[in-house]
Amino acid sequence: MYTSLVGKRSPKYRFDQSKQIALEALAVMGPDYISHVKDEFDHRWIDVVENRYKRSGGYSSGTYDTNPFILLNWKDNLDNLYTLVHETGHSMHSYYATHNQPYQYGDYSIFVAEIASTTNENILTDYLLEKFKDNSEMKRHILNYYLDGFKGTVFRQTQFAEFEQYIHDQDAKGQPLTANFMDDYYRQLNQKYYGDSVISDPQIGLEWSQIPHFYYNFYVYQYATGFAAASTLADNIVNGGQKSVEKYLNYLKAGSSETPINVMKKAGVDMTKPAYLEHAFQIFETRLDEFEKLF
Repeated sequence: MYTSLVGKRSPKYRFDQSKQIALEALAVMGPDYISHVKDEFDHRWIDVVENRYKRSGGYSSGTYDTNPFILLNWKDNLDNLYTLVHETGHSMHSYYATHNQPYQYGDYSIFVAEIASTTNENILTDYLLEKFKDNSEMKRHILNYYLDGFKGTVFRQTQFAEFEQYIHDQDAKGQPLTANFMDDYYRQLNQKYYGDSVISDPQIGLEWSQIPHFYYNFYVYQYATGFAAASTLADNIVNGGQKSVEKYLNYLKAGSSETPINVMKKAGVDMTKPAYLEHAFQIFETRLDEFEKLF
């Protein structure tokens, strides 16, 4: 069924095809997990069709007393396949938490929220790379998607977090946070992160003003830590067998019954130590090398 998905420019994925791919990729999670994913697909947990006045993007939401719901605006492309798997990760996290914890512990902190969704993304990447290991065109698409996501989620969000930390520190010292002050620092930070590979012109200094995360509470660093932890968890699940799956499902079931750090330790990732970060960058480097060889 997959040869028809390969195009000269970008692979196309219909929604029905994408559901089947998701089930195949996530099968490593075990039969219980897959049974709930099938419930999601078969019992109208997903609002998939793009409509007038419908909110854009993709989201997973719900309450303690309902099943999780997913909002999508489907287009037949690789990005939407990943969005489906990503939001399914959130929904399964919510399902397991609400079905295994009392009301007061049935939710979970944002620190662990993005780990479930991006673990699914990393598992999908592993599955697709194995599925298309002899198809260089598809491998280029998949590796490019992974590398771009890693750059945007780990590298760029760390840059954002460093900017936020700086302006919070300066505010605490009494420094007026004028637009010019923040423009100058953001431009310097961009130069630090991208070096001579990107021209840091004066206009890039304005970018901070249009990033909505900076107007909320300090949390963007959690995208980076979450994706790095998810890289390790996905690798453990794909290559570590049933014990790794059981640890992961216990993390999903934990809700907020323990501190986020302790929940992740039980899942198999100690986020107080750098090993999970180093592991994530090793995977990134391996896939970057593989991507370069394809060209």
